[in-house]
Amino acid sequence: MSELGENGAVLSLDETDGAQLPDLKDVAEIARTQFADMLASEEGKKDLVIQGELMTLLEHVTPINFLKKLEVEHIYRIEPVMDQGGTKRFYVTRPDMLAVSQIADHIQSDSRARRNREYVVIFVPRRLASCEYILEREGVHGLIRYMELKLHLIPLDEHILSLERNKSLFTLHIDGDMSMLHSVAESILLLERHHGTIPVVHGKGHLASMVWSLYSRLKDAHQVGTLHHEGGSQITELVLFDRSCDYVTPLCSQLTYEGILDDTFGIKSGFVEVGEEIMGKNVKVLLNARDPVYKIIRSMHFSSVPSVLCSISKELKSDYSEWKPSQTIPELKNFVQKLPELRRKHDSLETHLKVSEQIIVRKREAEYERQLYYERAILEAVDKCPIAEYVEECIHRQVNFHIPLRLLCLMSTTNGGIKNKYWKILKDQFLQSYGYKFLDTLHNLEKAGVVVEKPEDSSAPSSFKLLSKNLKLVPKEPETANLHNPSKMSYVFGGAFKPLSVAAIEFVTRVGSWNGLDDVVANWSGPAFTHKQGTSQRKATQTASRAHRVVLVYFLGGCTFSEINALRFLGEKTGIHYIVATTNLLNANTLLDSFIS
Repeated sequence: MSELGENGAVLSLDETDGAQLPDLKDVAEIARTQFADMLASEEGKKDLVIQGELMTLLEHVTPINFLKKLEVEHIYRIEPVMDQGGTKRFYVTRPDMLAVSQIADHIQSDSRARRNREYVVIFVPRRLASCEYILEREGVHGLIRYMELKLHLIPLDEHILSLERNKSLFTLHIDGDMSMLHSVAESILLLERHHGTIPVVHGKGHLASMVWSLYSRLKDAHQVGTLHHEGGSQITELVLFDRSCDYVTPLCSQLTYEGILDDTFGIKSGFVEVGEEIMGKNVKVLLNARDPVYKIIRSMHFSSVPSVLCSISKELKSDYSEWKPSQTIPELKNFVQKLPELRRKHDSLETHLKVSEQIIVRKREAEYERQLYYERAILEAVDKCPIAEYVEECIHRQVNFHIPLRLLCLMSTTNGGIKNKYWKILKDQFLQSYGYKFLDTLHNLEKAGVVVEKPEDSSAPSSFKLLSKNLKLVPKEPETANLHNPSKMSYVFGGAFKPLSVAAIEFVTRVGSWNGLDDVVANWSGPAFTHKQGTSQRKATQTASRAHRVVLVYFLGGCTFSEINALRFLGEKTGIHYIVATTNLLNANTLLDSFIS
């Protein structure tokens, strides 16, 4: 079971009681082996041409040294024009229309210039007929050898898996392309092949229902029965959660170190890029549990971080002071063995000190406390607070468009919509200030249900307010929350708000079904279900009571670091081990950006 250390630091689950969670590294190992076999199928030197969004993702699977052993000479990003490179070219791409069209252009250009190359296109995670149609239409289909790399979930950190489909909300809700859900269903089956059939599956939302249907059909098609693992199923429950059931949580400003780092700099596939003005040079930092300082501070409320970094600095100074000129040879040898770890800790401390300083500077410049005040007023439904006036002020001052747009979306999602009189005025002002290029974006947000226009005479209570009351999402006295040694998961938002998604997950894992929650909130988005498979309900309950419960939470449409931090905290409180899987990681800005056409 995980424990909270000094100042509320969440320690690794594996460190506290010796409990062993499923080893998720095999997910990447399978993809690495498959990729190696594909590259080895062509002898001699070859070039890799990779779609931009896959570049960082593949770093988790195929390190540069690994590729060099397979005779990869050059690595390029897919660009509109590509004349360089050798005679053997491997493309690695999603089944994306634009990327496939560019590949066709490259081959046609080589043909006109009479450059002889061999072409292999590796689709991740599978090829679609629509892509082959484009290549056939352009007359290059017969010149290509096709492969599929079943790269689904990637382990970004201990107990965090992601498909890294960063435009998932746009793809699912605007394009109406549900092919991603096939990858979700396949990824669950892949986990079950290694860790046993998951006995209990809970789902909430339309996308969750579709994934369950696809998953069931895939099992039938492949004639997959109950999959057994030595010692029983390593994952005892699965919760499929549709992002559209909770847009409120990702629209809130994150206040844990991990969350605020993502809001400020943007964490992409587990990496954060820190600029020259902070580190003296451009640095790409990998953020995971192997970073000794990051592991300690990642789940803390940001206000606790400076004092903890100061404590780590003092500990490091004490460690270095162990060296003395009078040391014996064995003592000196022991100290030298510690040096690499001390150096890693020193470099990590330096990075996070500089990053923390920059976060403070940027938040001060952006009037961050004022933004938080109005966010909290919206969550608490403070009637007399001039929220609309503040949104208008932001629009007229032309601050970063994310700020007023986020508040508009938050007003809508917490109130079941914005009354059409106010929405028309605020929408017109926003477009006049930021440009009519955002007309499509606002339409997309409305289509996805992030912003809803409601009639003037509407008096029906919003689903959020009913859920907030039943799940006690908004504490009556948030100012009394202890942020340095938290006792409630609302600490991730400064004590002002408990993430709706995590509160719902807590409910269903405690009760064992959605009964009592979905019945009360009849208009909450989409169906809810609980299914038992592979064992009887009584046996599943007995297994869970005898062994540690391991719950896989799969977010469909994206997950925030605040939700991950809240699940870590919840795991410490309940003794349940939570593994997070998601289509992608997001924050308020990337959520809004994903709806830009």
